[in-house]
Amino acid sequence: MNQNASTAVLEPPNRVVQVTRFGGPDGLEVIDAPRPTAGRGEVRVRVLASGLEYTDVTIRRHLYPQTAARRPPFVLGYDVVGEIDQLGDGVSGFQLGDRVADMTVLGSNAAYRTLRADHLTRVPAGVDAAEAAALILSWTTAYQLLHRAARVQRGQRVLVQGAAGAVGQALLVLGRLAGLARISHSKVQFRPVGRSDGCRRIGGAVGRVWSSPW
Repeated sequence: MNQNASTAVLEPPNRVVQVTRFGGPDGLEVIDAPRPTAGRGEVRVRVLASGLEYTDVTIRRHLYPQTAARRPPFVLGYDVVGEIDQLGDGVSGFQLGDRVADMTVLGSNAAYRTLRADHLTRVPAGVDAAEAAALILSWTTAYQLLHRAARVQRGQRVLVQGAAGAVGQALLVLGRLAGLARISHSKVQFRPVGRSDGCRRIGGAVGRVWSSPW
């Protein structure tokens, strides 16, 4: 056996979680898939953390518009943090070992995957990979709501419905950074984040908090 063949045998498998049919979790299957190779303008990452959130559930149930045209089998995973282990042709600004993040919608519940280099965000040293992956979808959504949809200005007040959720918590923090005077509303009556002390702990000063039992 030559050296290249021996190296190929010793490579760790690319274990992925794929949807075999739409519906419940019994339609998920863990399999060993071929390890991808980075193409031009791409990097390959060893996945350190990938998301598992409600959006993945709606994709699995065939209820998410963005992936409605996809048919099983396909790999889940809306967002990812990984360590670059291969550079494709034409990639500059990154090197092997860099930790990066991306919002991929599909394909990141895997041991290895390829990503477009021009879509990547660097993950700062010292930031936990799982914590970084947990921020990608919810905090990007919150930022877009504040700055692209509402186009908020410093000193404005914002009503946050469902401040106890992931996007709601992100809105509190990003709202403070944007200089907003916030008004939060939570439908979850007994969670600490739905109280004024919880909102202050996460997002700073709070104008007023409503809570309803439903």
